[in-house]
Amino acid sequence: MSRPHPALLRLAEALIIAGVAAGVVALIARVADANVLLLRFLEGSALLLAAAAYLAHLLSHRPTRRELILRSGLVTAFVLWAIVQLFPTSPAAALLNDAAIALFIADLALVLAPWRLDEQ
Repeated sequence: MSRPHPALLRLAEALIIAGVAAGVVALIARVADANVLLLRFLEGSALLLAAAAYLAHLLSHRPTRRELILRSGLVTAFVLWAIVQLFPTSPAAALLNDAAIALFIADLALVLAPWRLDEQ
């Protein structure tokens, strides 16, 4: 990978700050026993912002197509988790949750064995 793209790195920083803020507000709202729809929105937003931040960070490093495909699993996992937070009563929620878990574990496997990326 080449030198990171500064504008995308700044975007990733802004997105993660917004995601953390949404998460903190969600915690405060939950403690304050806020409206369920507000909580769903805040929790889903925090996860979508995290997905967008990781994607911007990833793209800022100009990954190869293979790296982008492998690393996009984490982005997808966050998006699926966000959908579950936004629509927890959906008939597909349990399936999406299980898919997100599988993607998080697969990403962890790649992190723990980074040599797999270099093999081919």
